[in-house]
Amino acid sequence: MLIAGLLIVPYLIIKRIPFITKPQNKLLFSSFILSFPLYIIFFTLSVISTKAANAFFYLFASTTLTSFVIGKMFFKERVMINHFISAILLILGLIFLAYPFNFIQSGKGIITGIIGGVLYGVSNATRKFYADKVNRWTVMLYQMVSGAGLSFILTWFFNEFNRIKIAPVSITTLIVFGIGLVIIQILLFTGFKNFQLNIGSIVLASQLIFIEIIGVIFLKEIPTSFELLGSIIIILAIVLSNLRLRKIYA
Repeated sequence: MLIAGLLIVPYLIIKRIPFITKPQNKLLFSSFILSFPLYIIFFTLSVISTKAANAFFYLFASTTLTSFVIGKMFFKERVMINHFISAILLILGLIFLAYPFNFIQSGKGIITGIIGGVLYGVSNATRKFYADKVNRWTVMLYQMVSGAGLSFILTWFFNEFNRIKIAPVSITTLIVFGIGLVIIQILLFTGFKNFQLNIGSIVLASQLIFIEIIGVIFLKEIPTSFELLGSIIIILAIVLSNLRLRKIYA
């Protein structure tokens, strides 16, 4: 995240964008800044503690639920029947992708995955709220610096500095990861500015499909029949979520 922050600084200087912003609600703004890096940290812990597929299930299942609740309570978003069905299909697709589950050995993975999903939902909700209220580049700098600080503290706490090995490949990976984080943040800002929160959370699950495709092309990983079925169901959920049908309730 520090690399991403360093990439943002020159842009702020060139565009003469202020490094400081003064939001009215500091608590809400702090939630906005911290929820994104915290989501990454908790999701990473979940991936380490359990199967990656399971971690994605916990993440997106809890994110979807969080987004629906926040979207209804705070943004007064209308819940259409297709949104409701799409959410169910998304969970079903995630179940097929994550099957078989291992609940006994992955208790830590479950907890951290769910916490990460809730934080991701909060991050997207606050991002939508602040989309037109603050400069996205300044916010991204705050998020990346905060994430780097939290990562440093955790690395120090768990005494992981001795295991860090600097190599050209590692540096290249960090730079690519930093660029990717910046691009993802820009896309998320743009997306949630124009999408309802509950729809956006469903559409975000499309990244699982791209992960499957990348795995097939570059890693020669052939998906199982359950994974293929799960991917198809998720695609159906995304398509259905963007249809205009009669709402369930206002």
